Amino acid sequence: MVKNIKQSFRVCAAGVKRSLANPRIYIALFLVFIFMQELIAPIRTLAETSGYNAAPWMFPFFVQSYYCQMILLLGIVLLYCDAPFFCENTFSILIRTGRKNWYWGQVLYIISISILYFGAVLLMPMILLMPYIYLKNEWGTILGTLAQTNASQTLGTMRMDYNLMLAFSPFEALGYSFVMSCMNGILVGLVIYTVNMFAKRVAGITAGAILAFSPFLAINFSDAYWGYYVFPPTWMNILRLDFREYSRYPSFIYGAVFFITAYIILIFVSYKTFEKKAIQTMPTI
Repeated sequence: MVKNIKQSFRVCAAGVKRSLANPRIYIALFLVFIFMQELIAPIRTLAETSGYNAAPWMFPFFVQSYYCQMILLLGIVLLYCDAPFFCENTFSILIRTGRKNWYWGQVLYIISISILYFGAVLLMPMILLMPYIYLKNEWGTILGTLAQTNASQTLGTMRMDYNLMLAFSPFEALGYSFVMSCMNGILVGLVIYTVNMFAKRVAGITAGAILAFSPFLAINFSDAYWGYYVFPPTWMNILRLDFREYSRYPSFIYGAVFFITAYIILIFVSYKTFEKKAIQTMPTI
């Protein structure tokens, strides 16, 4: 058992190492960085001119807008577009580890890359605000002012939702939004992985892209809140989850059960398909 776990983690580590040598992850993060820089530059200028440092807890606000959700998840699609991650040495690794250990190593890889990707995005506001950052578990004067006035629109920065500030402390908001983002990243990865197991690669990419665009569908074509129950990327905005059970949005428990159920189904289907699949190695993209 312990040996199998170690082999799965080795497969995962090899996949992460291979990804870090692939320009795709840096392209995805660079595009997000450029987009976020445009939104945060006015806040940095405000901090510089006002004499007040700004709290860098902007990730929860960044993932509130559906177009930011789509941009981030399309980055995930780019990272997982070559699922099920066969490469030139897959056959030799399979001989050493066995199919089962190799498969679980790929699942761990999907989880790891999602965490690394969103972790890097979460840290971007700190980098962009340096040295004018305020690191206490408080929203701070600048973010509080932007949330309670229309200054964010005037400055051309991201919208600061005061309701989010009232409902959560900065660390709570960061934690919940980061977890929801990672879980959506894992979901997109597993969808692409599963579809590509029994279809051409373009089918998995298409399925992942549809999931990435689902926040747009939920906001523009869902009048009865049903879209928020079937499109989990909308939960990256944690105000679209009901933590206190007094709104029409799905509860946090509903979201957790949805993800776990989806993961189990996707893993079961992809594993059963992989058991019968003939392995054909291919060059790394």
